[in-house]
Amino acid sequence: MARYQAKILWFGNVVTQDGFARIGNELCIRLQRRGHTIGAAAIFTQHVPWNWPYQVWGLLGHDLWSELQTAIAQLQPDILIICQDWPYLHTAVNLPRLDRTQTAVIGITPTDGVPIFQQWLASVPQFDALFTISRFGVQAFRHAGVVDRW
Repeated sequence: MARYQAKILWFGNVVTQDGFARIGNELCIRLQRRGHTIGAAAIFTQHVPWNWPYQVWGLLGHDLWSELQTAIAQLQPDILIICQDWPYLHTAVNLPRLDRTQTAVIGITPTDGVPIFQQWLASVPQFDALFTISRFGVQAFRHAGVVDRW
């Protein structure tokens, strides 16, 4: 049986050595090994090592949202995965040139406090799937009434 091979754009950190990048580096490499086309719009990266295993748009020092839209236009992803703090998720899922009929959006975010801001909760339905990095975050979103995005 043939596997579906998606074009996936990761928006967040890769290349660097922080917590978000550890998630990004591992997931992107593993998804690529499964045959998916991977691209990454890396927030805190300016220069990408020449031998990096997939295409990276280094966004550091550039207009973040304009460059993300450029990466979306060039890769034309089937899936956009946003792994970052909630304000980034909220802004990215609302980009004017993100065609939601062509691109599924998955959010991955930490949750470190309650109550969760109402503005964040209002944008939850815009995600095809939403993950939080901790059990605390899952419980916080469930307590706020979000039960079907995990």
